[in-house]
Amino acid sequence: RLGWGHSYSNDIPRAIALFNQAMRIARRLEDKASIGTCYFGLGRAYRFVSEIRIARDQYSSALDYFRQVGSWRELAESYFSIGNIDFREGDYRNAMQSIKQALAIIGDRNEHELLGRAYNDLALIYDNVELPTARALAAWEKCIDHFQKAGNTFHLAINYNNLGYRLIWL
Repeated sequence: RLGWGHSYSNDIPRAIALFNQAMRIARRLEDKASIGTCYFGLGRAYRFVSEIRIARDQYSSALDYFRQVGSWRELAESYFSIGNIDFREGDYRNAMQSIKQALAIIGDRNEHELLGRAYNDLALIYDNVELPTARALAAWEKCIDHFQKAGNTFHLAINYNNLGYRLIWL
């Protein structure tokens, strides 16, 4: 938890040190869920300082541990994070695959916040790979629906704006 606190307060060097320290303890205890969480935290910290290759490796390692313990939410978040990295690097096809994998893991669970974020990214990806506009619009509509159900007015407003912008350019 200390690593997360320092990560969110932008003290990344300390966050990395604490995640590595926690990793050593988790390995000694053979606590696979905690090892996965440490890798995920390291991925977030390295992504924050634009060490994208290291971040991807950390998220990929987290996937291995989250699979072993069956943590579906953490698996989905890890795929989501890898998809964001691929998107940021302009690798839209791999980003799309990672986001779709996250959606498959979430399945029919009522995880509206996660689903809203995933459909937002999918809509942006569809626009960047120049797929038919209808696919991007459908993704934005799903995104908006999930953010409405989640009660997330901040992301709801952003995505209404995104949808409106896209409709203007039809």
